[in-house]
Amino acid sequence: MIYKFIFKQLILIGIFNCSLLQGQDKLLLKDMEDSLHKMAFSVLHARTDSARISLNKCFLQNMQKALCIPGSFDYPFDSLKSVGKLKSPDKYFRIYNWNLPHQDGSNTYFCLLQLKDQKSGQVSFFTLTDKSDSVYNPEQQYLDTSNWYGSLYYYIIQGPADQFGNNYYTLFGWDGESTSITQKIIEVLTFDGHGIPHFGRRIFGDFGDGKNKRILFRYSSSAMMTLKYDEQIIPTGVSLRKLAGKKRKIIVFDRLIPLDPQLKNQYQFYVPEADVYDGFVFINSGWVFISGIDARNKAKPSLKRR
Repeated sequence: MIYKFIFKQLILIGIFNCSLLQGQDKLLLKDMEDSLHKMAFSVLHARTDSARISLNKCFLQNMQKALCIPGSFDYPFDSLKSVGKLKSPDKYFRIYNWNLPHQDGSNTYFCLLQLKDQKSGQVSFFTLTDKSDSVYNPEQQYLDTSNWYGSLYYYIIQGPADQFGNNYYTLFGWDGESTSITQKIIEVLTFDGHGIPHFGRRIFGDFGDGKNKRILFRYSSSAMMTLKYDEQIIPTGVSLRKLAGKKRKIIVFDRLIPLDPQLKNQYQFYVPEADVYDGFVFINSGWVFISGIDARNKAKPSLKRR
């Protein structure tokens, strides 16, 4: 009962200082998860946009409080089915991510980025604010936590450290832009020397005009597009001749085309070209574009002698 009392008092006074929650344990987390589960159900079943927005605001605030509780970084939150949960391969950060659907078919995205210092064990978090509706030419922009191109992240690739010793991460995201257009996104997340997250990086040098900070794929919402990270055999005939025939981990994605050439740039009519895939392979300090991958040509695991 003492945990429920403490939790309710924190909710009432709106405390966000994580230090005030030190000393609590999994019972408090379980109590919080139960409350969040009920809130999430209410958000999903609200009948109007205004009610959904109001209920989601309460859910966000309580999710922020939950991430202040010691042990939250490793707590599964399994009952929160509407919240995506991803942890980076190096266990430096964890993503809590969900969308708020609107009656017009658009979505607003929410994301909490929780960090854990590997030396001290101290945990903190950042709240990302979705500004995708107002970001002009998003492929070319460097963005931050208050100006985030929102999506639902579903995969993290940890890249090597840069010349300053800072890691960067490649994220795959999904965005239900409207009732007619869906997007998939290759985003790049970095952290500066103060641990502040930043989005976008010019590591797609030979793709498009070479200025992309992130990659956006727009296509018909009635279609399905592949965007995955998989071990493949580099095809022969590629410009990277020294890699041809070798096994490498590659970002693989469908090549998108309009249903009719006259529909170019009308993305509600774009669909994957049948059995045609392109990709990116990581070389030195960036993603290098590869045209024409046979996604069925997966690298086979080597057989070990018993």
